[in-house]
Amino acid sequence: MPSWEYGVLVQVRDLARALRKDFARSQSQSTEDSDLAKAEPLFNFDNRSWALPASESEYRNAIRGLDRYLARLSDPEPKALFYTRADNLNNWLGDAATRRLAVATPVGQRRSSPPGCRHRARAGARRNRSAGQGAGGRDALDAN
Repeated sequence: MPSWEYGVLVQVRDLARALRKDFARSQSQSTEDSDLAKAEPLFNFDNRSWALPASESEYRNAIRGLDRYLARLSDPEPKALFYTRADNLNNWLGDAATRRLAVATPVGQRRSSPPGCRHRARAGARRNRSAGQGAGGRDALDAN
């Protein structure tokens, strides 16, 4: 599986998990959607599996579960739930940003911290000072 396809699969897995545990539930104690509960684990099937069952058939079954959820959600009288809360969106976007930072920086280049992430900036400054760059040297975020 090419790297970009694996990246898409990882994002699908993350979104399916977010739909199941956050977007389709009013609170963490509320009942989860049955189609999402069946679909989400199927996306986590081993992408390298070619034997029975093949990964593609598991992913197809997961897509059918998502399709059933979306059909119930788009019904004129919806039989599925979708909660548009800021904390749900924030959690999913945080997961996506973490994944992006983990894979987007080419080897040998410095990774900048996302806005509001101070611990990486301090760690970068400590690394540079220990490598002989004092307070007047450039720290990890000055290069960007």
